[in-house]
Amino acid sequence: MSVTAPFEERPEAVVSLPDLARSIPFDLRVGELDFVDQEQHTVQLRDGERLFYDVLVVVTGAVARPAFPGAITFGGRDDAAAVTEALDNAEQLAFVAPTASNWTLPLYELALISALARPHVSLAVVTAETAPLWIFGAAAGDAIRELFAERGIGLLTGVRVLAAADGMLELDGAEPVSADRAIALPYLVGPAIDGLPHDEQGFLPVDAHGAVIGAAD
Repeated sequence: MSVTAPFEERPEAVVSLPDLARSIPFDLRVGELDFVDQEQHTVQLRDGERLFYDVLVVVTGAVARPAFPGAITFGGRDDAAAVTEALDNAEQLAFVAPTASNWTLPLYELALISALARPHVSLAVVTAETAPLWIFGAAAGDAIRELFAERGIGLLTGVRVLAAADGMLELDGAEPVSADRAIALPYLVGPAIDGLPHDEQGFLPVDAHGAVIGAAD
């Protein structure tokens, strides 16, 4: 729902964790994870508290970083005001997916909603994906291309944006393209949890069922 935030003034619906814990119920501890001790089946928090587990479920998400210099990073409702400002003041606006491995659907939603909300702005999606929404297959890509053609949205695939400056997008191995502003999805890296295996980007290696490879329970 965060993709609608730049176009509306409705307040965000919030359910607090304490309220949720009382209604389910579960034991809520607020703190920062320091490390996991697999042998002892414990996790230690930064304040020194240790919690025992039979099975550990790790749901840390990822660390979001700006994709490239000069971009407005869109990671959710907190970035809505910057996106709205860009929509109100740009003549040429590019929506950028910095890598093909990101969840790129929000970017396409932003572009499609923007085309309806700001028909006077020239819009384009620039993505490192070899095809739009490639993770959903060819049919989804064809549908997006058709929607973009209907709504006058440009599409450039298979390119990586290095920077946005002076009304241009600098591309890796390709000629620059013009854009007053660039709105990009964040570049994501893993939190590299101490005591658990992780790859070079800090993400947990998991099997097809989400079990962490090289860690029991």
